[in-house]
Amino acid sequence: MALLPSSVLTPEQKDLYERWNNKIVVFKAYGFEYTVPAMVIAENRAEHYAGEYGNDVDRSLLEDTLPLFDDDDFEVADWAQGNMNPEDYGGREKLTKTPETPSFKQVVFEDFPEKGSELDIVVRDK
Repeated sequence: MALLPSSVLTPEQKDLYERWNNKIVVFKAYGFEYTVPAMVIAENRAEHYAGEYGNDVDRSLLEDTLPLFDDDDFEVADWAQGNMNPEDYGGREKLTKTPETPSFKQVVFEDFPEKGSELDIVVRDK
């Protein structure tokens, strides 16, 4: 995406673009954590709605997508999960955390008793 020359942008648009260009989106599940530059998601949405802006992706990004995302983080998550496929991230996702494997001591004697959870113990054949 070729962003409009900065001389054409308003100070507010420059600020909005710079802020979002420095954000990441964090996806967390099952103890794993992946990060993606926020602009990957923003540019994907801007490309989708560019037709409403004379096929101008930059205008779609600056006038629609970034203001929408700036108002509500839910919009970022909603677009990412509901409208993007793994290949849309272009390999820009990064694994930043993996779950730790707890020790036997942690599972049986520390974590469950302290957290008030019941430890499920089952006897079965090998």
